[in-house]
Amino acid sequence: AILAADTYLSYNNPDKAIAIIQRSLSGFSGGSLLGALMRVQLGSALATKGDCKEAIKVWSEIVDNSLLKFLRADASLRSGVCYEQLGESQKAKEMYQKAAAESSPESPIAASAKGLDRALDLKANVADE
Repeated sequence: AILAADTYLSYNNPDKAIAIIQRSLSGFSGGSLLGALMRVQLGSALATKGDCKEAIKVWSEIVDNSLLKFLRADASLRSGVCYEQLGESQKAKEMYQKAAAESSPESPIAASAKGLDRALDLKANVADE
């Protein structure tokens, strides 16, 4: 289901990606590895479709789960991007900072989160001028 959804997303068909993940997700708990990976993919499909509010809800199941530490930085980063698209800069900033804090300093996630956080600061400074 994860690979099929990824393929559908590659061909810009988020509705089919969402459908296939939702059908498969019912058999997995939120704390299981496959369930968490499916939730990451489901959130990505929802965000691609333009439904960032729902994507954030899905990713929050990962961000708020202490057992899924290995995916929390990624889900936080993705949530931050969606919050920014929704115009909620403060929440985006919080998610970027959380992503940077939860990943190793040398990781691509930390670098992306720090860069996006700085970009938000620059936007705020330009808007204030």
